[in-house]
Amino acid sequence: MIKKLLFILFSVTVISSNLYAQDKYVVFMDRNGQRVADRMQAASYSFIQKLQDSAWFVKEFDMRDTIISSGYYKDEKLTIPTGKFIYYEKKQPLTGFAGINVDTMNHIKISGYFLNGKKNGVWREYDTGRLQYLKTYVDDKLDGLYQNFSMAGDGVVFEGYYVNGHKEGDWCTLGSDGFADRVEVFNKKGVVVKHYNYVLNDFRAPEMPYNLSTYMKRKTENYVFKRSTGKIVVSFVVTKEGSITNPKVITSFDQELDDLVVDALTSSAKWKPAFAKGQNINCNFTITLNIYESSLNLSNPANLHKKYNLQTGSYQ
Repeated sequence: MIKKLLFILFSVTVISSNLYAQDKYVVFMDRNGQRVADRMQAASYSFIQKLQDSAWFVKEFDMRDTIISSGYYKDEKLTIPTGKFIYYEKKQPLTGFAGINVDTMNHIKISGYFLNGKKNGVWREYDTGRLQYLKTYVDDKLDGLYQNFSMAGDGVVFEGYYVNGHKEGDWCTLGSDGFADRVEVFNKKGVVVKHYNYVLNDFRAPEMPYNLSTYMKRKTENYVFKRSTGKIVVSFVVTKEGSITNPKVITSFDQELDDLVVDALTSSAKWKPAFAKGQNINCNFTITLNIYESSLNLSNPANLHKKYNLQTGSYQ
């Protein structure tokens, strides 16, 4: 009985090992991707694993055992890619850049998904590990978001949308501030119908709807000055709708006058908003009210003559 049981266990082990061996095997290929029996004629080899009747996982290596690609196929002949694929390249990494994406011995060159042999969804392309392009496919055609990233891989410099294989709508070249420097507008046939160059547009500062000095004197006419000289410096935001928000007293004269000035600003009529690169924008603004002989006098906002930083929303 014991001998019979051992024989059965041995038989099951042998059968299982044979099945397992059939599910994992190696094939050699020449430079044209054709299978060859002689290892000496091979330029690469593939490690193939059968996962189920319609799923085969393949890793391809060169003859120095450096990985070339990995992915899934729908058929045993490996003619219908289906699932995630990664393609690699062996390059010396560059230092000093963010976003390095490294896998095994190589940098990832391309990654994305196939569905029944056709590219679908988002595909990413890298240069020495840095994200270079994001492309969206539907059945092998570009269809959806397309982005080109900076050399450092940390920001989009060019983007737009494909529809059924051609560009459509706004395609933007972006500056370091994230705003569009240039825009090309494509129609449904993929033809450029408009072009905007916002780099040529000058920044326009917010504009007051009144004489601010006269307005402040009127709003504070009942105030009794505690001293005859001094100043108040107030910063605030002129929104893209022209409203005054977030007032802050940077230099105080006294609490009562400070409050009157802040109330006057927040209750004022709407300003003409700042304008840059084809659109109204929020803008930080600072004014100085000098007190001479118990009278308010508005100093010209010196920051109007400085460069405006769109990213921080302030002058520099």
